[in-house]
Amino acid sequence: MKIDRTKGLPPVEDQRTIKKCVASAFACLAHENGEDVNSDDLYERAKVLDRIQGNEDKDEGTDFQGGRLALDAMTTTIEVVPIKMDSASIDKALETSSVVFQAYTKLFQGDRVGLHAAVIVGAEGHVYLVRNSWGLNWGIKGYRAIDKEKLIIHSVGEGYYARKKSVRQLFRNKKLTTMGVGIAVAVATIGALIFFLS
Repeated sequence: MKIDRTKGLPPVEDQRTIKKCVASAFACLAHENGEDVNSDDLYERAKVLDRIQGNEDKDEGTDFQGGRLALDAMTTTIEVVPIKMDSASIDKALETSSVVFQAYTKLFQGDRVGLHAAVIVGAEGHVYLVRNSWGLNWGIKGYRAIDKEKLIIHSVGEGYYARKKSVRQLFRNKKLTTMGVGIAVAVATIGALIFFLS
C-alpha cells in the first residue's frame, strides 16, 4: 500500500539555526489538515508553555509536549491524537493524517546525539517517507525514505496525528466560549451595579 501525503504542504523549512524542529513539524501537521499555523508563532507559544511547565530545553528548542499543547491552543477544527510508534499504529494514522514523531538524531544524520522532531508523510513497502526541517539539501529536497523498522527503533515515546473534531466537539467549544463570555458580562454588570449603588 502506497501513501503520499506531500501534496499541498508548505515549503520545507531550514530551522537548524533557530532550533524549532518541533514547531515546524506540528505546523506542517496543522497545515495538512486545513489549519493555517505559522511555525514561528507556534514556536513562541511552545516556549512559553515550556517555561510555565519547567521543561525549557537548553538548546533553544521546544519540548515535544509543549509543541503539542501549543498546536491544540492554536487550532479549532482539529485535535492532536497520540499514537504508539509501531508500524500498525503509524500505518493506520497515515490513512488520515501525517504523523509527527521525535527520534534520536542518529536516525537523520550520522552519530550525532540528541533528539529531533520530523513528520512521516508517506509510506510504501518497508519504508516511511519523512519530511525534515533541515532545508532542501537534506535528502531529496527535504524528504527521505527511511526504513520503517529503523525509524521505530530510533523513535522516542509516542507520535501524534491530527483528526478533524466532530460537529459535537465544535459545538461544545462554541457553547463553552459563548458561556464564558456570558459569565464575564454578568460579572461585569454586577460589579458595575455594586459600584453605582454604593
